[in-house]
Amino acid sequence: CRIFVDGVAVERFDEHVRIRLDGFVGEKRIEIPHDSPNESGIYYSVSITNGSLSVYYDQGWLWESEKFFDASAGDSFADGGNYVDGNTAKITVILKSDSEVSGEIFIAFEPFESSETQ
Repeated sequence: CRIFVDGVAVERFDEHVRIRLDGFVGEKRIEIPHDSPNESGIYYSVSITNGSLSVYYDQGWLWESEKFFDASAGDSFADGGNYVDGNTAKITVILKSDSEVSGEIFIAFEPFESSETQ
């Protein structure tokens, strides 16, 4: 079990990263390694129980940060497929919230099966 730091706990698994939020407010940057030499997509599965936030991702100095999604209390959805260049060694996920937000976000480089995030 990971410890929450400023309302955020990050757990890395073989196939995905789980970001748990518990009263998170502000901006947090989370680096996720991209160790595939191939182009891929980046996907997410979201379940927000309280508050709202905006999530962006950044592939590094050659790319602009792009908005991933906005989510609010009661939202539960999966989507993605945003392009990730084969030369990208890491993705930085940027969480932004002006008020306390709680819930879970899963990030992966392959589409989610409905059972993976249960």
